[in-house]
Amino acid sequence: MKKIIFIIPLLILSCASHRDATRSDSDRENLLSEFEMSFNPSDYDEEIRLEEKKKESVEIKPKEKVNQEIINGFRIQIAMTKEINEANTIKNDLINLFPEQNVYVIFESPYYKIRLGDFTDKESANRMLPNIVDKGYKSAWVVPDKVVKK
Repeated sequence: MKKIIFIIPLLILSCASHRDATRSDSDRENLLSEFEMSFNPSDYDEEIRLEEKKKESVEIKPKEKVNQEIINGFRIQIAMTKEINEANTIKNDLINLFPEQNVYVIFESPYYKIRLGDFTDKESANRMLPNIVDKGYKSAWVVPDKVVKK
């Protein structure tokens, strides 16, 4: 019983001291407005200068405009996958195997299609097809597509 009588006043005192430590919203607003009134931004108007590095003058030649005409033609579709990393790996392999041909990755949801070449006629695409099959791409076939006329 003596313990309870001792604990209750102790709790009341601790709560009372805690209550005084918190500030009300109006007190906070008053402090903020006092600070804003006393704040002088011109005290912070120091000039800051950044030294610019001198750039070496390099003559830049404008690129020649290449008029690429897009026509109906044919490409060889090498593979079709849902994985972009696999598509890019195949593309890089084809660029190494056939550097003279353009290689394209075309996204048609949900597939990435890897296509090679810009053939204006089906016969020239069919002549290239055995070379690709011999390199291990057995499922390659000729497909109609928009191509860049050379």
